[in-house]
Amino acid sequence: MKKVAFIAIAAFGLTSLSSCTKDWECECTLGSGNTQLVTTETIEASSLKKARQECEDKDQTTWGTCVLKP
Repeated sequence: MKKVAFIAIAAFGLTSLSSCTKDWECECTLGSGNTQLVTTETIEASSLKKARQECEDKDQTTWGTCVLKP
């Protein structure tokens, strides 16, 4: 029983650490107050780390804020 539990935990750990790619949404909000524009861009087939970096790069090039959505 302990061996099965160890194998299950090890398999879960390996799959959670692998670089899984999927589509991510980067949502940027521009403006302030009553005038705000929200744009969404899909980052396709990317790992979480790469998608987060790409969305943060957009945040630096716009005059608003960008947030990565799953």
